[in-house]
Amino acid sequence: MTKKSLEEKINCVKWSTLLFAIIYFSIGAWLKSDGPNFDSTKAYELIRDTLTITAAFLAPVAAFVLFTDWRDQHRAIKNEKISLEIKPLLTKLNVFINNPVTPAEYKSGEVGEAFFAVLMNIRAALEGVSVFDENSQSYRDSCLQILRQSHQFWETRAQEVYWIQLHDEYSRGEIIEPDEETMASYRKRLHGHHQKRLEISKNLSESIADMKILHVD
Repeated sequence: MTKKSLEEKINCVKWSTLLFAIIYFSIGAWLKSDGPNFDSTKAYELIRDTLTITAAFLAPVAAFVLFTDWRDQHRAIKNEKISLEIKPLLTKLNVFINNPVTPAEYKSGEVGEAFFAVLMNIRAALEGVSVFDENSQSYRDSCLQILRQSHQFWETRAQEVYWIQLHDEYSRGEIIEPDEETMASYRKRLHGHHQKRLEISKNLSESIADMKILHVD
């Protein structure tokens, strides 16, 4: 959707009103015409009616245009405030991305609670964003993408932690006597999840870096 400036909206109303007046006058002149004879009384009445009808048409349209512009300005100011609140929350996500949870931290659950608390705060703040133009739509979509990527990041790290723990337990002989083939299989799985987590972390960091404040124009 393309957002028009107030000046563009006023110009649109101005030319639409002028076109309406010309069409109304032309039709009225054709209906009241007596051929080549000019009747000043009829002409006066037609001009008066044209101006009256045009004014009646213009007043509510102009009021609607001004109200719409005021409403959009109000939404834009509110969106700017919310985007400023979301910015530090995105910075917090970068801390988790750059310092992935350790097996011990994952087991305790405290880091996980803190991580998902940040995501919940972002989602709650995002509910207040009004989507009324391309910028607000793009901002909302980008935030939702970051939330999806964050969940993927955590799920992949959880899988990575699982295989770290399983590998360590197996290597110590806590499950069964270790053999090289099984150890190699565990390392392969661990490497796969590690690489996937690095890829998601990179994409997530880039998405966060691309986020801009919704400044009011």
